[in-house]
Amino acid sequence: MNNIISIIERFKQFSGTETDSSVAELLGVSQSALAERKRKGSVPYEEFIVFAERSGISLDWLILGKGATWREPIKQIKSTTKDLRGEREFSIPLYPDWPNRLKSQMHVKKTSAEMLSTDLGIKIDKIDGFIQGAITPTYEELLKLSAALGVAERWLAAGYHDMKLPMAQSDIRKVPDINEDYVSIRKVTGEIAANGNPVADNTIEMRLLFRRDWVSRIGDPAELSLMRVKGDSMEPTILSGDLVLIDNSKTAIDPQGGIYTLVWNNDVMIKRVQVVNPQGQIKIISDNPSYETISANTDQVTINGKVIWYGRMLVR
Repeated sequence: MNNIISIIERFKQFSGTETDSSVAELLGVSQSALAERKRKGSVPYEEFIVFAERSGISLDWLILGKGATWREPIKQIKSTTKDLRGEREFSIPLYPDWPNRLKSQMHVKKTSAEMLSTDLGIKIDKIDGFIQGAITPTYEELLKLSAALGVAERWLAAGYHDMKLPMAQSDIRKVPDINEDYVSIRKVTGEIAANGNPVADNTIEMRLLFRRDWVSRIGDPAELSLMRVKGDSMEPTILSGDLVLIDNSKTAIDPQGGIYTLVWNNDVMIKRVQVVNPQGQIKIISDNPSYETISANTDQVTINGKVIWYGRMLVR
C-alpha cells in the first residue's frame, strides 16, 4: 500500500513547496479534501497523474519512490548570481512543454514572434526556435520573455510554479519609458546583519526603480543590489529595517574608508571600515558606541561591496 504521507513529501521536494495548502493548490483540490485524504490514507491518483502529465515528473518516482525524478530528460538553464559570500551558480529546469506556455501567453498578450523580437532585442530566428522547442533560452532571455508576457519565469520554464509575477515586477512595466529613464535594481529577500549574524539570502524578492541618470553616476546597475539591515550596531547612521544599496564591484577599501558589507570570522555583516596602515591593518567599526571596534588584518576580511545609499521608512 502506498503511503500518502511519503508521496506528499516527495511532491513537496519536487515542487519546492513546504505546506499542505500549497500542495492542495498545485493539485487543484481544497485543503480540507487533501487533509481528509491524508486522514484516510487515500492517494488522489487522478490529481497526481494530471500534475505529472503537465510537469514531466515520473509517477514511478512520485508514487513508488523508484527511479529517476523526471519522466524524460529535463534541460537546465544555468546562470550565476552574487551574494554576500561571493558568486554562485544556480539553475532552473526547462520542461519540454515550455513552448506550449510560451505560445499560450503570446496568444493572451496578442503578440507575435516579430513583435517580441523587436521589443526584446532577440533575433527573430531565435524566437521562432523557442516557439518550436528547438532552442534553449539563456536565463536572461527567459527573464525578458516572462516580463514581456507578464508571467513568472519559473512558471514559463516549468509550469508548476506560481504563474503571476511578483507585484513589484508587474508594477515596473507600468512606468512610462522605463528603458530610457529608469533602471531596476534587485532587492534580495535576505537581511544583512549589523550585529554580525549570517542571515543573507540572495533570492530576488523584487526590483525597485531608480533614475537611470542617477545610477549611471554611481555604478553599474548589474553590480548593485538592495538589502534590508537587521540589528542596531550601526545606529544612528543606519537603523534596523533600513534598506541599503550595495555596490558589489567595490571589493577594495577606499583610502578614506566607508561602510561596507563584509565577511569576518565567518560572520556576514555591515560595518564602517577604516584602513589603519598600508601594511594590512584595518578597523571594523560599529557606529553604535555600545559595540567594540574590531582590529583585523586585511587577509582575515572579505569585502563584498560598499554601501552607497540607504532608504528608511518614517512609519514602522
